[in-house]
Amino acid sequence: MPYFQQLYQRKLQTEFYILLQLTSIPFFDLLHLLVECRKWLNSKELAHYLGYSEDKIHKIKKTEWIENIHFFKPTGKLIFSKEKIDKWVVGGSDINVDKIIGDALCGPFKLS
Repeated sequence: MPYFQQLYQRKLQTEFYILLQLTSIPFFDLLHLLVECRKWLNSKELAHYLGYSEDKIHKIKKTEWIENIHFFKPTGKLIFSKEKIDKWVVGGSDINVDKIIGDALCGPFKLS
């Protein structure tokens, strides 16, 4: 892990520990509040957020979610878009499958 990521992770852990010590909020309630505020979640945070196991998250990722829409791998680390996952949970989606297929078929190499 790059040095700046290690520093950032330590900073987050320290802030979380301080919040835990200064408040009477139980650990998992505090964790839930912190996850609620975030735009991006790792698989462990997403599993906690949705109430699924991490294995279930990875199975859903393989079968139902689309890379670069629901999840990303910017540096090889898997992160999930909380906004897109929330839309998936309630059954709504702003994903136009016909447009994706049309772009894939026609894309920059339009067939005449």
